[in-house]
Amino acid sequence: MIDAACTHHWALKVAELPLSAANAERLVKRRAQVSENVIVGDHTRKRMSERDIDIDDVLRVLRTGSVDASPTRTDQGEWQCKMVKRIKGTRSVGVVTIILHKEKLFLKTVEWEDLR
Repeated sequence: MIDAACTHHWALKVAELPLSAANAERLVKRRAQVSENVIVGDHTRKRMSERDIDIDDVLRVLRTGSVDASPTRTDQGEWQCKMVKRIKGTRSVGVVTIILHKEKLFLKTVEWEDLR
């Protein structure tokens, strides 16, 4: 028989495991299917305007792009990754995304991946 303390300890260890890029990509794509799950902060809105990247471009990246590197943990224990996709001809957009605990995504910033 496993006692509750042992089970709690095991659950904490599982939660500390790293999130793979493939699993992060699946989470982002699934959550981004519902636009209301995507929170666009003021900083991101400003960068979208400066870089001529619209919300349709951002949602396309989230829904059909790929994670470019292993996700990292934020100070709040949530996962952060960058979704990337080629759009607008030959340009690629990166969307730095925080996978929030409550089925939401917070967009930290957007950027062109190629230098012009």
